[in-house]
Amino acid sequence: MLGNWISPKTRLVWGLLMILTLSVSVSWPAHAFITAEGFLLARLAGKRVSLLYFAFLTLSITLFQIFLPFGRVLFRLGSFALTEGALSEGLLKGVTLSGLVFLSLAAVSKNLIFPGRLGALWGKTFTYYERLLEVRKSLNARGLFSSLDTILEAQFPTESPTRTPSLPQERNFASTTLTGWVVITGTTLVSGLTAVWLR
Repeated sequence: MLGNWISPKTRLVWGLLMILTLSVSVSWPAHAFITAEGFLLARLAGKRVSLLYFAFLTLSITLFQIFLPFGRVLFRLGSFALTEGALSEGLLKGVTLSGLVFLSLAAVSKNLIFPGRLGALWGKTFTYYERLLEVRKSLNARGLFSSLDTILEAQFPTESPTRTPSLPQERNFASTTLTGWVVITGTTLVSGLTAVWLR
């Protein structure tokens, strides 16, 4: 959906601005809000996001962080002390990492092409990444390497060694629509205000 509203390059710049607002946020509630916003935008971009995976990631980071206690003690069990500072820091790191991934998924399009040969290679990398994400459920844990080999061969057939690998050509995409600019302006303003107010 975002691809129909926002051109690839504008989408990238907008995504970088959103990541900047997340980076300058101080409190974990602000990070949580912007991360939730990033999740919704990633879904609007058509990306598959597993909330269970990112919840586990945040929990794992928080769990390791609480073993580095600092700040007010919330709970004590023998020599272990759960502190407010360590808990907040763990949540902040976990939520921030998830938010960066969500916003990156929303910002990057497989149609993003930069000028020149290097830009073409860069665009081809994103195309490969998108195609692998689409078929990742075909991986078989019991036969991981064989299933991965099958997927790669199906998605990217082996080219003749004498043939020069083809690069994606520069393509023209529709400019950003009015709806796209509304989404860009609204989300950027809301994220910026959230970063300032929720401190």
